[in-house]
Parts: sequence; structure tokens; C-alpha cells
Amino acid sequence: MDKDTIVNSLKEWQNARSESGKLVDYLSQGNCFNFTHYKCDEPSLYWHAYPGIYNGELKAFVIPSAYDKEDTHDIASYVEVCNIFYDPSNAILPQTSDRISAETAIRRADRWEKDYAKWIPKKVATNEGVFKAFAIPSQDFVTPDVKVRFALRTDAGQPMDYQADMIVACNEDKTIYEDYATPVPPYSPSISQESFYLLSLV
Repeated sequence: MDKDTIVNSLKEWQNARSESGKLVDYLSQGNCFNFTHYKCDEPSLYWHAYPGIYNGELKAFVIPSAYDKEDTHDIASYVEVCNIFYDPSNAILPQTSDRISAETAIRRADRWEKDYAKWIPKKVATNEGVFKAFAIPSQDFVTPDVKVRFALRTDAGQPMDYQADMIVACNEDKTIYEDYATPVPPYSPSISQESFYLLSLV
């Protein structure tokens, strides 16, 4: 997909961010996407996952943060376009690790499935609004191929005390669930607005 098409897809999401009904309709298309974490010459602390709308379909546009900048030559070649699809939360497999447990992953995924349609209108009404993107730490990608799932984690002070989340499922000898994704806005010193170059084009 070329740069203009990517940017136009992100614009479609941006234009919908003030319309709860549209957002709920788009997000009803699926709850997760598959992603291949490839290695780049320049290391990245994060991968940026942008929601976008292409031909009426919700997509995830994922790019390593080191390449999400103005001086990246052929920036579109670093963007992986991922199809959003539905996968039931009971498809989450048990695992043993020092990351979040399968029970926690299921609970957060269940919250999304049960409550996103009620949470979205309340989140739209806040100053920061619904997420424009997510910053997912590179350390979350333990294996090259992962499944990334929308979720809601508890966060006091947010609408319904929930904040948007993404759970990364890595399958190797066992399934490991990572959960350090950060939705933006809001931004922070370590995850700044300026680091999301593609958003500046929207």
C-alpha cells in the first residue's frame, strides 16, 4: 500500500473519532489482528499501531517507531497493513510465565467484547477522545508472529474506569501474553506526539 493510501486510511479513522456510532460499527468488524514482527537495521523501542479505514474496512497499520519519521525514505515500505478479524476470547490459551496470566488476558479481552460499545461513546466525550494509535514496546514481541487483541484494562478516572489496551500473544513452546501497550493520546515524555510522524500527516 502506498503512502497516500495509508495516510487517507488514517484520516478516515480520525474523521470518525467524534462519531460514536461509526466507531462502534468499525470496531464491530473484529477484535484482533495477526502481525509479523520483522527485524530492521535500526532498532526501535516501540512499534506504532494505527487504526485506519480502507474501503470501509478497519485495518491496523503497524510501523517500527524508528522509521515513523519524516526523513524515512519510502516510509510505506515499513508499514505492515493488518486485517482486523474476530477471534473469541475463549481462544486464548493457558500459559505459565512471568508476564500477565491467561486469566488476566481473558478478563481484559472479555471486557472489550462486552463493553466496548458502551465505553466508546463515553470515551469520545472526553477531551482526549478515542485512541489515535498505540505504542507497543518491542520487548512484547517474543516471537516473530504474534496475535494482537483489543482489550480494556482497569484505569481509575477513565470512562467506566477502563482504558483501551492491546494484548500481544506470542506462541513458541508456550503462549506468552504481553501487556505494555499504551494508547495515544495522552502522550508522555517517553511516548511523545512528535514520535508519531504519520499522525502529523492526518
